[in-house]
Amino acid sequence: MPTPTHDQSTALVGRNDELRDIGAAFGRAGTEGWLLIVHGDPGVGKTTLVRAALREAAPADRGALVIMLHLAAHGSLGLSALVDQVCDTLVEKTDNNTLALVTAVRRRQAHAARGREHWLPLMLETQRAVREAADPRPVIVILDNAHLAAERDLGALGALLYGFRSDGACVVVSGWMPDARPGAAIALAAAADQVVALEPLSPDETAELADRRLGWPAAPELVAVLRRDLGRLAGNPRAALLALDALRERDRLAQVDGRMCLADPDDVVPLPGFHAELQRVWRSVPERRPTGADDTFPGDVLALLTRMTGRAETTVDDFLDLAADLGSTPEHLGNVLDTLVVLHLIAVDDRGRLVCPVPALGTEVVTLCGEGDVARLHAAVVLNARRRARGTAGGLPPRLADHALAAGPHLDGSLSLELLLTGARCHGPDDTDRAMRSCLALLQRLPADDTRLTGILRTAISLMLHHGDADGLLDMGDQLLPRLAGVASGAREALTDLAPAWAMAALHNQWLGTCALDHDAPSVRAARRVPSAAALLSLAARVRAEPGAAAAVA
Repeated sequence: MPTPTHDQSTALVGRNDELRDIGAAFGRAGTEGWLLIVHGDPGVGKTTLVRAALREAAPADRGALVIMLHLAAHGSLGLSALVDQVCDTLVEKTDNNTLALVTAVRRRQAHAARGREHWLPLMLETQRAVREAADPRPVIVILDNAHLAAERDLGALGALLYGFRSDGACVVVSGWMPDARPGAAIALAAAADQVVALEPLSPDETAELADRRLGWPAAPELVAVLRRDLGRLAGNPRAALLALDALRERDRLAQVDGRMCLADPDDVVPLPGFHAELQRVWRSVPERRPTGADDTFPGDVLALLTRMTGRAETTVDDFLDLAADLGSTPEHLGNVLDTLVVLHLIAVDDRGRLVCPVPALGTEVVTLCGEGDVARLHAAVVLNARRRARGTAGGLPPRLADHALAAGPHLDGSLSLELLLTGARCHGPDDTDRAMRSCLALLQRLPADDTRLTGILRTAISLMLHHGDADGLLDMGDQLLPRLAGVASGAREALTDLAPAWAMAALHNQWLGTCALDHDAPSVRAARRVPSAAALLSLAARVRAEPGAAAAVA
């Protein structure tokens, strides 16, 4: 999907101070040289803001010569393309001996094509051409995407920009300057007169952006879901606009009481096309550029990782071990991971676990690969971990139980069962949810006369009561009670444990009016075999028949 059009009323939300600073810099053109750096994450609105400030700048009214320079992706003509842009601008917008000046630049450019030692003289000749062609007009030079500059070109590029500044021009350089990643914008910033950093939008500013984009006030619930699913990107204007436009185009918004709301608040907000935006940034890091089988990185892999980490804990080692399955190498995947961490789209905690703070990106993998492909990768995580453990499954960590569940039939049944048993036995404070998932899966897989069933069932009941999961208890009882009642003696103890817990959950939900028991259902008939459960079910029947019974019991 194409990037939404950033009209001024939307794109400049929350940028008044920055707009004023950039406009003030443009106002200095012709009176004093000025070098200003505008930096921020991809999609934060650097280019849009600079152009908006230029439209409002006073020098434009005084006939300033504006030279717009755009660095192309690494591997193109680089500095030669910048020289072409300067020459084209001079031909179009000046007539002060322009032909002779451009001819001199072209002559230097031909020499530079034969050797890099001619690049600095070319830059000086280009500076002279601009100075003489513009006189007496003020000059504004805008360099966009400075982070695309190749390291070998930094010296000559800096000489050109500093030269413009020394001639009294206002030079505005915009680019992405990630932490701990050297680049052109960072090198230029060391000598800048001023640096303007574009921070992510605040929650209130995000709400205002949504109001303007949709044309109606956004309900607080819509803004909350945006922030939940966009995570770290909630304050990124490009990402927020992509999501809002996708919601509108897919008819997932509804107007209620003059506000725009999500038609289904439980849906995950889509973020279509953001992997293409990320690919654009990816091309700006020359040493990270993929080749061959890795052409889909990093957007597709990020979406895949978001999906995987949402289902199961995934560590850095798990990710690197998937290199062969993803048609890559561990070294390349390590570089991918480094870049995604720099972009704050992936984090690594102190236990080496990957965290993907933008849940909406997980929706993209649906169009990139099927559920079976994702399940096979979960299975590969388990098999790779077992290989690292030299073929033994007994010492594998409990977290792999979730990968086993996600792998489904793509993982050997005996290995999956062993991991689920490990997951069911874990008792750490962070493991209760996993233990419950493992228990429920085991209860579906184990036969009713399995001797391990009673212990697993007790663990599951304890965890579900701890979480207040009455619905889960009801579902589990509906599935298991008829099966347990059909076994002569081996499951009697399990039936005695499950029946009263299930009946208590049924009473709870019927009391609240969220369900109505069918007293002829197989699960009810099975539960009545246990006296304590039968008493609770009788009370549930009274609550249903006599609305005042609940108050009397209380």
